[in-house]
Amino acid sequence: MQLGWSISPNLAEIPLMLDAVREMVETVLDLDDAGAVELAVAEALNNIVEHGQLLPTAVIYLDIVADATSDCVTIVIRDSGRPIPPTMLDNASASAFDFDPDDLINLPEGGMGLSIICAAMDEVAYETGAGGNQLFLTKRRTPVKSTSQS
Repeated sequence: MQLGWSISPNLAEIPLMLDAVREMVETVLDLDDAGAVELAVAEALNNIVEHGQLLPTAVIYLDIVADATSDCVTIVIRDSGRPIPPTMLDNASASAFDFDPDDLINLPEGGMGLSIICAAMDEVAYETGAGGNQLFLTKRRTPVKSTSQS
């Protein structure tokens, strides 16, 4: 199944998009994996709206390919905003989460969105060109653990 949506670059529209994303990916993925996809899409859309410097008349497109017979969900988010600097996605890693949560003065205030996206998804790819930006997010179905008894 493939579905596509579009929204304006407005934070208020993102929750409606996320509801639709979760509903669709839950047909393929378990609840934990569907939640991870929802988190990654939320981070990506928020980053586009907050950092993409889109005009108010711009449109963000989101396409989802999810099939119950497939082993994964693929999401493509397209926008015409300012591209992600090339090294930012390459440098997004779990080290962004290395901080002392008890050290309130030095808690990071931001800069973890791309790391969250990479941690939540199995594959993340990004392309930018004359046609705009495309973020490709893939989440594979977690194999079901057998509960055989001996």
